[in-house]
Parts: sequence; C-alpha cells; structure tokens
Amino acid sequence: MTELNREQIEAAHYAVERLARLATKPGIVPLNEGIVEDYQEMILKALPPRPRPTMADVVWNDEEHFLAEAKIKNGPLVAMIGEVRDQWIICIPIETDPSLLCKRTEFEGYLTPTGKRYTLTEVQE
Repeated sequence: MTELNREQIEAAHYAVERLARLATKPGIVPLNEGIVEDYQEMILKALPPRPRPTMADVVWNDEEHFLAEAKIKNGPLVAMIGEVRDQWIICIPIETDPSLLCKRTEFEGYLTPTGKRYTLTEVQE
C-alpha cells in the first residue's frame, strides 16, 4: 500500500464523516440501527490518525500560541514566542541550543503545536 499524504488522510476522514451523516438521515438509507457507526468505526481503524493542525491551518493568537510548544517536522521541539509581520514565528528551541526564527511561509506547514504550554516565572533569590 502506498503511503498517504496529509491531504489524502484529511480527505478520507472528511469523507467518512460525511457518509456517516448522510447514512443516518431519516429515510435516506434503510439500515439496521448502529450499523453505520460500526462501519464508520471499521473504516476509521484502517485509516492513519487525522493529522494535527499545523500553524498553516490556524491564525496566530497570542493567548493560545505564546509560549506554546510546537514540533518542527523532522526537527526539534520549540516554544513559539510571537509572530512578526505575519511572516515569521519566533521560536526558542527546547531541545537544541541556537535560537530559531521560523519564516511562516516556509515553516508554517512544518510547525505543529503539541498542546503543551509554558509559563515564565520569576526566580526567587
């Protein structure tokens, strides 16, 4: 079996959801109760997981993305700091030493938020 790309996986998940909705509309398809859900579950088990949204899929939001962890495709984990002029996302590497400036138009499809967030705390001396 050939490896599916991101768009094909998204399209397959969308198609399964649409088919399940269509099949459960009254009078459309006479099916035994629960059979649509069973078929949907079988198909979804055969599909790869739905890809997590990348920064190409979302609009920068300071409350959501400031100090949010992201994974650069085939690269390190970073903490996103901010967006500069809608073209750059400033990142601090978590796993490596040098700082990164991720050009949004080049890296946004490769920068996937992980759901983790960080906070800044004052050092007490």
